[in-house]
Amino acid sequence: MNRITQYIDPVGKVYIGKDIVVRKISAGHANQVKAIIHSGLTHKLVEKKLFPQTTLKQVKNVTLLIHRKIKYCSEPEEWSFEMLKDAALMMLEVDKIARSYGYTLKDFHSDNVCFEHARPIFFDFGSITKDENKCLFNTYYPEFLHRFFLPLYLWSKGDEYAAVSFMLDETKERRFFGVKKLKCTAFNVRLIAFITRVLRFVKRRFKINLGQIR
Repeated sequence: MNRITQYIDPVGKVYIGKDIVVRKISAGHANQVKAIIHSGLTHKLVEKKLFPQTTLKQVKNVTLLIHRKIKYCSEPEEWSFEMLKDAALMMLEVDKIARSYGYTLKDFHSDNVCFEHARPIFFDFGSITKDENKCLFNTYYPEFLHRFFLPLYLWSKGDEYAAVSFMLDETKERRFFGVKKLKCTAFNVRLIAFITRVLRFVKRRFKINLGQIR
């Protein structure tokens, strides 16, 4: 392995090599991971090119997942509108398939998506969990609103700056323009759109770089 990266993921540690990614599964999650693999879910996702090729391997008492490495990953803030839209639709499709196998996603981050040959692909195995709530509001729904819906809505109204700024703030958990715990309500969507129009007017009127307004 050329380098090792450990993410905050109770399922296990991630080791990144030249051509593969190895996920060393925590002992307490080994049975859960095996159940997901044996259910056929990952096979279906791989078949539909929604997830990298993955192999389950047992080395003595250690459970490993060997993933094909996606060589290049761009940041969500670097994506175009169409890329963000494609990523959102892909994530929804992944969850739809997962639910047909009795699972769902506990995370709906745009950071869990890479583009390969212009196609979005989901790679966070640790986000797959048993579907016990049967309700979107108890799983990833709020994250879907913040990470995908609201940026896409703002962008569709011509507010690219606001959309990208929102995604950057979400990554740093600052919420929009430093406002924490922003609820994705219809009122807040309209408020953010209004603020953005004001900022754009200021930019045109006074020739100010909006990136300096924080």
